[in-house]
Amino acid sequence: NPDTMLSGGRLAFGSWDAGSSFTLVPNENYWGTPAASDEIVVRYIAEEAQSQALANGEINAMDPQPSADLLGQLEGLAGVTVETGAQYIWEHFDFNFNSKVLKDIKVREAFAKCLPRQQMVDNLIVPLDSTAQVLNNRWIQPFEDGYADNSGGAYDEVDLEGAQALLAEAGVETPLTLRLGWFDNGGNQRRTDQVALTIESCNQAGFEIVDAGSETFFDIELAAGDWDIAMFAWAGSPLKSSGVATYQPGSGNNVGNIDIPDIQPLMEELLQNPDPATQIELANQIDTRLWEELATIPVFSFPGVVAYSDNAANVIYNPSQNGLTFNASQWQLS
Repeated sequence: NPDTMLSGGRLAFGSWDAGSSFTLVPNENYWGTPAASDEIVVRYIAEEAQSQALANGEINAMDPQPSADLLGQLEGLAGVTVETGAQYIWEHFDFNFNSKVLKDIKVREAFAKCLPRQQMVDNLIVPLDSTAQVLNNRWIQPFEDGYADNSGGAYDEVDLEGAQALLAEAGVETPLTLRLGWFDNGGNQRRTDQVALTIESCNQAGFEIVDAGSETFFDIELAAGDWDIAMFAWAGSPLKSSGVATYQPGSGNNVGNIDIPDIQPLMEELLQNPDPATQIELANQIDTRLWEELATIPVFSFPGVVAYSDNAANVIYNPSQNGLTFNASQWQLS
């Protein structure tokens, strides 16, 4: 309903073609510098078809999840600019603390010891970013000042014997079945590979990891808690406050029902203190406690890629959750 699609910016809702595209137009009520283009059409195109659409001139810019094959395709296109870089988006595995067995830290530690994070980075991310490394901080990215490895190196390498010993100490019957939930629409080979690597490794350690991926994961299963371990990514920004809700009891972002009382005052201070150095110190204190409790397991920061036609002006790579269209009102075609 156009009457309720409100805008306080340079662009406003124009029209929508269900399943195909939506169009943004200049906001006639905006009182500042107007949008540079008459309209911006956002197309819905499967990621595997986007590079061909760019080559054919059907689109002028794209901001996909990169793969080595896709990056090779884009770099081979004439009349196209390709930019790559790190992002404030990071992959992680979450535990469901409503599960009795996963409340036992020994079980969580056993899973962390069998999770082949380094192999995931080497096989799936290094081909896109030769500097990629295992992520050992939930608040600060490796390309930012203040990044620290707060894990103590406890889970950098796969330790199947250590995982087996922890499961024995926990007194659980093995193989221990855990459902791995993730968004599976059949179009993300990287995540399919991550699941396969997890099953291959952890099933040797005393687990039976069940691939519980589905197209409805974000709509139904994640919020309903119908999973044991969840694999997905958080999209963030340089603002250190952006991660607080993930670890606050009762928050909608706290899908695993994490409850660590002693980090709550630290997060409150993080929300209120404007000093960047203090924010970094607080973030690392909180992250250290999250490692001690093994609340979640970070894996890697996403590599990003943007490609756009040479006649598109003011298209700028943006590593934050705002994405490519953050400055769409400034885009122009020559």
